[in-house]
Amino acid sequence: MTQYPRTLVVHLMKLVAVASLPAIVALLTPGSATAQPATRTVNCDQGKTIASALEQASDHQLTIVVSGTCQENVVITRDRVTLLAAHPGAGVSGPDTQTSTILVRGDQVTIDGLTVTGGSNGITAIGSGQLTVRNSAVTAGRSGIVFFEGASGTVDSSALQGNPRHGLLIERAIAAVTNSTITGNGQHGVMVSSGATGRIGVTPTGGFAGNTISGNRSAGVQVTTGSSAVIGGNTITGNGFVPGGTAGQLPFGVSVFHSQAHLASNTITGNAGSGVVVTAGPLVIGPLVGAPSPANVISDNGSVGFPNAQVMGTQGASIEVRHAQISGATPGVQLHMQSVLNAFGGSVSNTAGNAIELGTGASASFATPAVALTASGVGVQCFGADTSAVGTPAGTVSPTCTASRGSRVKVLDWSHPGGNQVAPPHGVPADPRDVQIRLVIQFPEPITASTKLVPVIRGMRFKDESINRGYEAQVYPQDRFENHCILTVTLVSGGDVSHMAGWLLVINED
Repeated sequence: MTQYPRTLVVHLMKLVAVASLPAIVALLTPGSATAQPATRTVNCDQGKTIASALEQASDHQLTIVVSGTCQENVVITRDRVTLLAAHPGAGVSGPDTQTSTILVRGDQVTIDGLTVTGGSNGITAIGSGQLTVRNSAVTAGRSGIVFFEGASGTVDSSALQGNPRHGLLIERAIAAVTNSTITGNGQHGVMVSSGATGRIGVTPTGGFAGNTISGNRSAGVQVTTGSSAVIGGNTITGNGFVPGGTAGQLPFGVSVFHSQAHLASNTITGNAGSGVVVTAGPLVIGPLVGAPSPANVISDNGSVGFPNAQVMGTQGASIEVRHAQISGATPGVQLHMQSVLNAFGGSVSNTAGNAIELGTGASASFATPAVALTASGVGVQCFGADTSAVGTPAGTVSPTCTASRGSRVKVLDWSHPGGNQVAPPHGVPADPRDVQIRLVIQFPEPITASTKLVPVIRGMRFKDESINRGYEAQVYPQDRFENHCILTVTLVSGGDVSHMAGWLLVINED
């Protein structure tokens, strides 16, 4: 039993009134001083292992300096662990291809300077917070780095290359990648999936620390299934090609599928298919709010893939293009299936056809400063009577575009009479979620009795995208006035009015 001097005991008794019990216990317990960071060195070439160092150390914060190449699959369940390379080339090679080379379940883990190979995935974080991977090279048996199931963290100044699947996968997680090279992977360079959030090339303060994302067989960046991403300052080039020079699956620079994204200051060029493809989701191509930045450059994509427009939107996509430089030998912007474009500033050009093409119910609106359109064909080409263009800038516009004049309008008020169920038009079976709303819309200038009012809806979100039967809109004769109108809208199958701010009204003369 440890004996303490009587003077120390008396002194401690006097401290009871002002000191906490844990502090007293710490003083009375031998070896229980405040835990200090500890460093352990593991020489893998001498048979030492990281796993052994993790098991033996009881320190609150641990740094393991790795020398040589450890032949092991490492599992980190404790917090505040750093794996640090002792020299260039030091690393870990996972012999078990059924599990990740490094599996992280603890919080605040850092992997610095290691070369990670083998295993299934190179580094996988499951539910762990604040994983940091920096100055590392990862080439694994499946994907390079994976953030999964609520994990969070950053990848910086690293090389994710030659992985059979994705370079970086963020799935149901939150992660950022900056200053890195992501190249030569068998599928996507970066994949943000299943409700994940990705910050690609953008710092926490809104600056740019861009990546080079190139030579991946599918998309450079894929944002899919309810995810969101900010993509800025990157060079995204040469993706989507497979051996033989043909296009791979989803051979695009950036693909956004049923998700949302913001692109700022990227160079997206020379990809097999379109530079940017958006399916059923909102996309902004332009500067970040409050952060002036160089324009996005989207050019010379689509040499072998399809679709091959520089920017492509389909299935109700909503695309806003601000001050971008879009050019190539294919359509600059191409929209289908009720997709909507809002554009201002910058330029769109096509040396072998139309600058902008609208089909199957698509619409476009243009604001000032005007977009410069240059094309060997038509500036804005509309295919079908259900397409429209408003406020078109200088340049030729096809006579098939339904809007010869018009402008954006302001929604003054809207009401949603609860329980007002209506039968959908066109013989669509009634659905209990079909509701009707009325919008009061002010015109930018008075209209005459002969003016046609053609509503075009954008910014609409549907809760049940598997049904996605859309919307119907109509201005009844009794609701027309000189300076405003009342627009009646039927939301079909679960429409959500929370994104009503994006309404556009096309005014068209007889």
